[in-house]
Amino acid sequence: AHRVFGAVVGMLVFNSVGLVFIHRRMTTLVNLGRRSQFLLAVILSAPALLLAVTQIYPDLLSGVLLACAVVEIAIIEQRGRSSRLSAVVIAVVAAYLPWLQVKNILPAIVLLVAFAITGYRSKSAWRTTVVISAVCIVSWGILLTYNHLYFGHLLGLPEPKPRLSRSGVEYTLGLLFDRDQGLFVQLPFAVIGLLGLWMARRKLPVAVIATVLSVGGILVLNGTYTSNPYGEGSFAGRFMWTAMPVLVVWTGVVLAQWQQIKRLF
Repeated sequence: AHRVFGAVVGMLVFNSVGLVFIHRRMTTLVNLGRRSQFLLAVILSAPALLLAVTQIYPDLLSGVLLACAVVEIAIIEQRGRSSRLSAVVIAVVAAYLPWLQVKNILPAIVLLVAFAITGYRSKSAWRTTVVISAVCIVSWGILLTYNHLYFGHLLGLPEPKPRLSRSGVEYTLGLLFDRDQGLFVQLPFAVIGLLGLWMARRKLPVAVIATVLSVGGILVLNGTYTSNPYGEGSFAGRFMWTAMPVLVVWTGVVLAQWQQIKRLF
């Protein structure tokens, strides 16, 4: 009982700290005023997220970490240079994500490539990119070695593979629109996040593409895992939690546009 309680408290702390970090960094990225900051805080503390932060599953924590890294990529892209904070956040997230769930190696690779592209475009020190790439490759290599030694399988405990079948397509769409499991049903604000992605596509193309590829890849992998649709008996909508914070954080772009229009009138 003490271990379970400790795990719940740990997840609550890590997820909450991550959400606060996302809020502050998005505020920095788009220069949100007090009212917009408050609205973004309300969105990031929506009931669906508050219920999920205490669940002992890696899905939401993966999404929170992924959102942290995506915002850092956007900040690098906007400023034209990489800071030590951004580099550390991206390195830690990309290296650690697959340890939470091996399927997260896909968004981790997307993050690493996105960081390399932004570094090249901003003419940042190539040594930073090399070091972060090396850290990630070593971390992933240790994970695969561990899985091979303890499970006899590089991807960990052998499980049925994702199947891109009719059911797989149905479950993938269900992660977005199902009345019990769907992202846009549990957290409608995610639609505003999609609008924010569209609005930022020209100024922050690398961060936007990294978001779309990461979220899309996760939804397809989870949706086509037909042997355990939606996470079965676990908390409702668990398989779409990873996508939730990554989309919601882009509502900050819409709020920034709203406050700019309000100032003009």
